[in-house]
Amino acid sequence: MICRLRARGVRCADACVEDWFGGDLTAQGLASVLARAAAWMHRSAVVELMCHPGIVDDALRTSSRYVTEREQELATLCSDELPRLLNGLDITIVPMSELR
Repeated sequence: MICRLRARGVRCADACVEDWFGGDLTAQGLASVLARAAAWMHRSAVVELMCHPGIVDDALRTSSRYVTEREQELATLCSDELPRLLNGLDITIVPMSELR
């Protein structure tokens, strides 16, 4: 799929990690998932993280079962702890505009 997307000029990650979704939603849990992904990817790989962070409101409560987890994901992704953990793993967050 990646080859076909890139052949058409679509920017995309080298891989997508889905293990954090519904798992340990702490910064340590996310760092662990990304460390496992880094172990099997090449050094310059770009890995997309599947997640659904958000602020819960009544509309979301009535349309999704993945509710409190969204706020947990948002808190983790915005935490002061996460950049330190990722830095320790030599993982850099990049904007979509920098994808190949």
